[in-house]
Amino acid sequence: MQAGDLRDLRGGGFREAAAVSKEVFAGNGLRIRPTGRRIGGEIPLGLGIGLNVRAQAAAAAAAAEEGGAFPSQNASTVAPRKFFGVETTTIKKVLPLGLMFFCILFNYTILRDTKDVLVVTAKGSSAEIIPFLKTWVNLPMAIGFMIIYTKLSNVLSKEQLFYSCIFPFIAFFGTFAFFMYPLVDVLHPTAFADFLVQKLGTRFLGPIAIVRNWTFVLFYVMAELWGSVVVSVLFWGFANQVCTLPPIPSTGHLGHSQALLM
Repeated sequence: MQAGDLRDLRGGGFREAAAVSKEVFAGNGLRIRPTGRRIGGEIPLGLGIGLNVRAQAAAAAAAAEEGGAFPSQNASTVAPRKFFGVETTTIKKVLPLGLMFFCILFNYTILRDTKDVLVVTAKGSSAEIIPFLKTWVNLPMAIGFMIIYTKLSNVLSKEQLFYSCIFPFIAFFGTFAFFMYPLVDVLHPTAFADFLVQKLGTRFLGPIAIVRNWTFVLFYVMAELWGSVVVSVLFWGFANQVCTLPPIPSTGHLGHSQALLM
């Protein structure tokens, strides 16, 4: 092969590579700046433009790996709308959650003030029924709900779990208001409770009062569970599902120790 043929081959290959590079980088908004020196009237392949092409190709590949766009393709980001310094998307979440939390606490305030009055002022009952309710009724019911909630959380979605847990409360309080409370004289075993008092004596007035006023006892337990289940578990679990936070980077052992102390 003659020297002239070698120069023609190198020149043709260089022109073909330069044309392909220009087409590729022109589509991405990049320009090729020739900085090489001319040797014998031509720019040898691998110098000048070749170095710039390689550098620009590396930058383009790095931008593609990071998921970003090329410099010329960066679109202007629109700033989110704000109302008194708070983004509108946040307000759309906070307002319904605040209304929901207000309704839950409003119901809990009424239930908390009503449950004590019902069980203390009921027939054959007194304030001594409260310790028996806390120990022998409320505690087993709380443990039973915890077990049921754990089982349901493994088979139901978060939305189904929320409705499955709150529906029994709504159903019970509706039934108590329209059915159980008007028929208290029929549902309460007053004669049987009087018989137990005669046989066992006044020392068992507390447990016997639980049997005598079982509808009020159920209302007391459901009101207690409303405060611990609906307020503490269901609402805040729903709020954490709606309002997500960005991941917090790890700060090493010191950060973990501070989190445990807090």
